[in-house]
Amino acid sequence: MLAITSHYVDNNFRVQEDLLDFAHVSVSHIEENLAEHVFKVLSDYNIHTRLFCVTFDNASNNETMIEQLIIILREHSVT
Repeated sequence: MLAITSHYVDNNFRVQEDLLDFAHVSVSHIEENLAEHVFKVLSDYNIHTRLFCVTFDNASNNETMIEQLIIILREHSVT
């Protein structure tokens, strides 16, 4: 299972929280697959260029998943 949430301040300076995705990731939970899934969700909401930080649990593959996500973002000209 993978949950992706967003937290941001709206135009009225109120903190907003949204659940963007909560899904069973049917493919292997290797870093590349997770990074591609996260990128797809961010792209679907058209917020992939607005990503500021990522917070995650202590799963051992999270650090390398973030490295893969950075590669995918750069491939899509997001720096």
